[in-house]
Amino acid sequence: MLRTSRAEIRRAAAEKRIELTPLRRRLAEAEKTIARLTTEIARIDTALAAPDLYTREPDKAAALSKARADAAAALARAEDEWLTVSTELETAMT
Repeated sequence: MLRTSRAEIRRAAAEKRIELTPLRRRLAEAEKTIARLTTEIARIDTALAAPDLYTREPDKAAALSKARADAAAALARAEDEWLTVSTELETAMT
């Protein structure tokens, strides 16, 4: 019967943590990006909700609409990245 020492168990756990660090960083970055883009979209939505924006400043309304579409696309990419990295991390932890 092969017995694993406490030191070997701790060393293996430390190695696993080091191995998972890049994935955890990527996950944290994706989460930051998601939070930033969600805030940006909310800010744009607030600006777009101004009742006279479209009649008073149609060019600004168009620019805001494009910015919102761009932010929404970036948010979708960030969420895809988060899902991919989460799956990779979960797989690596097992």
